Amino acid sequence: MNYSVWHLINDPDPTRGGAQRILDLLNRNSVQIFSKLSSGGVFTKFLPKKIRWALHLSLRTLAKPPQVVYIHSRCFLPFVYLFNILNVRTVFYGHAHYRTGNWMFRVFKCREYIAVSKSVRDYFVELGIPASKIEVIYNPYMGGDYIQPPPPATSPLRVGSIGGLHTWKGFDKAIKLLERFARNNELPLQYKIIGRGPELDNLSRQASVLPPEINVAFLGYKQAPYSCLIDTPIIIIPSLEEGFGLIAIEAIYQGKILLFSDIPALREICSNDPISFAFNVHAPESFSLALKSAVTSLPKIQNIELIENRKAYILEKFGMERFLNSHQLFLERQLQTSST
Repeated sequence: MNYSVWHLINDPDPTRGGAQRILDLLNRNSVQIFSKLSSGGVFTKFLPKKIRWALHLSLRTLAKPPQVVYIHSRCFLPFVYLFNILNVRTVFYGHAHYRTGNWMFRVFKCREYIAVSKSVRDYFVELGIPASKIEVIYNPYMGGDYIQPPPPATSPLRVGSIGGLHTWKGFDKAIKLLERFARNNELPLQYKIIGRGPELDNLSRQASVLPPEINVAFLGYKQAPYSCLIDTPIIIIPSLEEGFGLIAIEAIYQGKILLFSDIPALREICSNDPISFAFNVHAPESFSLALKSAVTSLPKIQNIELIENRKAYILEKFGMERFLNSHQLFLERQLQTSST
């Protein structure tokens, strides 16, 4: 089948986060990706960058509009009016439970919506988007093969986090909470953070003034992060917002004990897992109770039955084949509608 599908995203680099990793999976034949980094060639290279990418996209759309366009970043929502005039099927791909800019969804309305979780779907419904226009397609597990860990050590207590170093990921709060826990319990602690981003300098300064018994290591981006966390049995997700939580399903599959910020998307994935514990990032006592529960659960990560049950749950609900089939069926419906 010959068709034209575009994906619009602020930056397509898969190392930036979950939305980019998902787009990388969908980047197949007949798909084009446009971003704010798209240059537009010689005709627009002398214009300011803020104008260049917008003009480039407008000209490409007018010259040869696609049949379907997926919008992954809100900065592209104003183009909905142009796409609608040209009878292009517009799909907003909701990767997050957005804390700001909600007005954009009320002003720039797409034909259809994809939500990466039920919590994102509910968020869209609260904004007035009809539930009939929203398809929930869970992100798939992409974390690689299971890595057998060694028996866990309790001193130093080893914990880790994975994700882009952005303010909404809450790593600064995790460092403060871990410092307080280590001081109160007189416990040496090692915290590995895997990822890169604009907050690295701020986080490094914060970690540099910690007492020597609290070690924070910034390991940068890793293609296979769990190979660097073999001896780290506890994973912390301190996010202030998430649309899905790829790190959560990867941590569960990899047999890690999980401490997760008590926000809707993470609660949806983790609440029924026997060794995942919720905490409030703004309440130190809540975090302390969750981490104590994690420490007492350390022997459970050697339980073979529990390991296999957790892996099976992830593959059944978040399997790659299920994800790709759901996307193909959704795209076929959009193409059929665009041709009528």
